Amino acid sequence: IISNAKMKQEIKEIEDKILHRLSASEGSPVDDISLIDTLEISKVKAEEIKAKVLVAEQTEKDIDETRSRYLPVAVRTQILFFCVVDLAMVDPMYQYSLEWYIKIFLAGIANAETSDDLS
Repeated sequence: IISNAKMKQEIKEIEDKILHRLSASEGSPVDDISLIDTLEISKVKAEEIKAKVLVAEQTEKDIDETRSRYLPVAVRTQILFFCVVDLAMVDPMYQYSLEWYIKIFLAGIANAETSDDLS
């Protein structure tokens, strides 16, 4: 996300630089060699940045999709954790630490059958 914002900022800076050169140009813009060079460099740079932004946006969508597939697991894990925590209200003997819960949770994951279906 941060790199996307930086790349979009670079595009904005390039556009601003071109606009500044155009407004400061005296006479015909076609005769201004430095303006033409700036435009050519800016065009190449802008195309590179836009390609990177497209790749980054696709990666972000893939990450969001993968994250959403794990949401049901996260909800069940949250319910399980708070049930274990609330056991202490039933009887103080049932007080468990987060460390204990994590060990039990990891053991459950290690002992579970592997599956591609997350639901």
